[in-house]
Amino acid sequence: MIQRLNLCQKGLVISINVSTRDLTELDFVSFMRKTVTNIDPQCLQLKITETGLIDDSERALYVLSKMNDLGISCSVDDFGTGNSSLSYLSKFPVAEIKLDRSYVFDIANNERNHKIVQSTIEMAHMLGLSVTAEGVEEHDTVAILRTMKCETIQGYVLSRPISEQDLVAFLNTNPQL
Repeated sequence: MIQRLNLCQKGLVISINVSTRDLTELDFVSFMRKTVTNIDPQCLQLKITETGLIDDSERALYVLSKMNDLGISCSVDDFGTGNSSLSYLSKFPVAEIKLDRSYVFDIANNERNHKIVQSTIEMAHMLGLSVTAEGVEEHDTVAILRTMKCETIQGYVLSRPISEQDLVAFLNTNPQL
């Protein structure tokens, strides 16, 4: 577990991938309820794939509603790659969509993907959702996403994966974060 840094104060959120199986576990909600006694729930975000929402939509709606009640936000991961349906964005209490890297990767050179990303960001904003672009590897892509008002980027342009110790050292030596 990462040392007790005030991650929320630094604007950082811990994202947890939640599988379809996790959503169907009967004790998942109570497990998360116990977890938030040790961590500020606003510092947590559950990432659920579109498949996780589809497989047992009633259970997913129940779990996501309970997480929302606890103050834990939920995100639709890899948005646009599965059985995308806009009904998920209105039915489920999600705060964010994560645009799949397959759309983001070459938006500087691929006009079609550029339009898909731009219109998806605009739609998400109209629905009150934030957007994270996954797989950002080029500085040109960062600039384009900024003009599109994409709130968050994720990818190698920021950092390769690092260990917990390296993350703690980075956060301690970068007080501006």
